[in-house]
Amino acid sequence: VGASSRGTAFNYLMNQAIIITDYLKFLLYPHPHVIDYGYSKEISWSEAIPYGLFIFLLLGLVMYGLFRWPKRAFLGLCFFIILAPTSSFLTINIEVGAERRLYLPALCFIILMILALFRATTPLQTLNLKFENGQRLVFHLICFLLALTYGLINIDRNRDYNSQISIWKSAVETRPENARAHFNLGFYYLKPDKQEYNFLAVQHFQKAIELDSGYFLAHRELPNLLT
Repeated sequence: VGASSRGTAFNYLMNQAIIITDYLKFLLYPHPHVIDYGYSKEISWSEAIPYGLFIFLLLGLVMYGLFRWPKRAFLGLCFFIILAPTSSFLTINIEVGAERRLYLPALCFIILMILALFRATTPLQTLNLKFENGQRLVFHLICFLLALTYGLINIDRNRDYNSQISIWKSAVETRPENARAHFNLGFYYLKPDKQEYNFLAVQHFQKAIELDSGYFLAHRELPNLLT
């Protein structure tokens, strides 16, 4: 953590503007999953500004909300505070982003979503419904459908963890520009008794070097397979 040979703290911050936006999208629909975001990369101003403005807009809404709806806005504030140590300007050399950084901040969003759903179904109690408590029934039904949807997505994700190959395959599919994901997939493809797997390992080692010419581990492993 700290000084990095892969870019400045400001460049890391610009990367975070894009990744935090991805986190927010992930909260609404957690697919596709990303086990490894790779290293920080060079980001141009034109690429980062739209995402940065979006994050600043959200922060502005949270600050405004602290005066209008302090209890709910506090959840939004907590989301950004919990993310701040890993997802701001403090450079983390080994990874620019990670799914696990979202686990705790996601609780803030989930609580806020449940409160919003409950508030949105409140008017239903004024309707002439045949059942006794229409509001609570609709609220529970929506929560059940959401839990079912997210549960099915989670089951699908768990299949990726069946093996090292399957999890790193998913990483390559979601982040094809990630050199480390290609190297790790190639490494787990290495099978002394299976030539076709070794061929795939060579392909991914070469791709890792193509994406990051200084990737030492790929340079170390590739000659052993080619000789």
